[in-house]
Amino acid sequence: MLLFLKLNFSLNKLMLSQNNISNLSSITDALSSNTTLKELALSQQSYFKDENSKSPFAFGDEPTEYANTYLEKLTLSLGLMQTTLPLMQCCLGFSNLKQLVINNVPLKKLHFETIDNYLVSNEWLRKLKLINVKMTSDCFSIISETICNSKKIRSLDLSNNPLKDLGCAKVAEMLIKNKSIQSLKVNQSSVTEAGLVCLLNSLRQNNQVTKLVARDNRIKASRRLLALVGDLVIYFNSTLRYLILTCNQQYTKKDFYDDPKNPFKFMSSTVAKSKKQDSKKDNEIERVGPYRSFPPDEQMVADFEKYLQEKSLLQ
Repeated sequence: MLLFLKLNFSLNKLMLSQNNISNLSSITDALSSNTTLKELALSQQSYFKDENSKSPFAFGDEPTEYANTYLEKLTLSLGLMQTTLPLMQCCLGFSNLKQLVINNVPLKKLHFETIDNYLVSNEWLRKLKLINVKMTSDCFSIISETICNSKKIRSLDLSNNPLKDLGCAKVAEMLIKNKSIQSLKVNQSSVTEAGLVCLLNSLRQNNQVTKLVARDNRIKASRRLLALVGDLVIYFNSTLRYLILTCNQQYTKKDFYDDPKNPFKFMSSTVAKSKKQDSKKDNEIERVGPYRSFPPDEQMVADFEKYLQEKSLLQ
């Protein structure tokens, strides 16, 4: 296999899945002189058995002898990465990536520090996708400053991570400072109306983003939210072309029917009750229609409100 990688100069895309690869350095060394391979995908490798048994600090800062500067896209998916060594090997072995995709690989803070160092060193990176990597607001803070200062990154995908409203507020702060990102995705990130309002307000000062996608979150339809979207696209932002907020309301049978077994009996009393409860709360966003409420995390709400007051993102 390694001999094939060294001698083949016609392959453009390679995907390796469930190959029981024990050492990533053997792949990076084999591809060091390959000038034609543009995409490499490593899936379900456990990243990698021999390297996961080493200390996170066993790998030095010195680069590999010959780094591949021709590979444009690297995808790491469906695996376990217990130390930072495999990620360091990738960063040092493929120094000029244009796309870095990490999908379904749980990461820790040390991994995000490694990614942050790579963002600083690689001026060619255009697309960064960190999908379902268990990235919290604290983890995003590690890479946010570097993304703020980046003039090259065009696409950022942070979907399927527990960012919540606090993390979304930090993403909004990053958008205010960054003038290069054109596409942002925060699907399935447990974002509510407050987090989305922060994003919308940040787009009043950012005229580079053309696509914002926030599917499958906890955003409820409201007149205030629609008014903010209308004001944004009419008065403040003329570059936004795609705003996708689908599949956000989460309904159950009990939200619609008095008797779940009788789908023809509409639960109008629930609608009236929910509207009556909402009208009593002056500071709460007005919601339209029946919905299933989610009990808030009191500590998370307190941290979020404190963060907003410090940064003045929600006015």
